[in-house]
Amino acid sequence: MAKQKKESSFEDNLEKIETIISSLNNDNLPLQKAIELHTEAMELIKNCESVLQNATLQFETLQ
Repeated sequence: MAKQKKESSFEDNLEKIETIISSLNNDNLPLQKAIELHTEAMELIKNCESVLQNATLQFETLQ
């Protein structure tokens, strides 16, 4: 079965980032897993930044 990529909400992404940070801080992870989690977190952060930039532009347009 093909995996469908669902667009996550800003809040969902923040929660995932927090979970990843917690795992990186608390777990004795193998290096490869730590790298994978870091990479995932960076992608989620980019997504959140994009959402915030779009919201800022929309807000500025309304003013």
